[in-house]
Amino acid sequence: MDESIDFYNKVLKIFTRDYTRSYTLEELTKSIIKFSDTHSSFRHDIDKEREMQAKVLDVLICLDSEGFVFLNSNNDESIITTKGLLKVGVIILCN
Repeated sequence: MDESIDFYNKVLKIFTRDYTRSYTLEELTKSIIKFSDTHSSFRHDIDKEREMQAKVLDVLICLDSEGFVFLNSNNDESIITTKGLLKVGVIILCN
């Protein structure tokens, strides 16, 4: 599997933890770093955090352009869309 596709899916799965709320770039980055810490020898330092933040932002921009998330550039928050939930396979119950 392509590593970039795997990273996209990791970001989308973070949104599914609580798909009713929005996430800041910092929250998403910290979640990815926590995931990386438990699955590899990712060394947490400020340079790595900035590098990861840039990577997460690139992914968010792509996911926004594909309609999987809504990226609000005014407040740096993102929220998953219904299309994004369906991509990940989350079942949405509506009243």
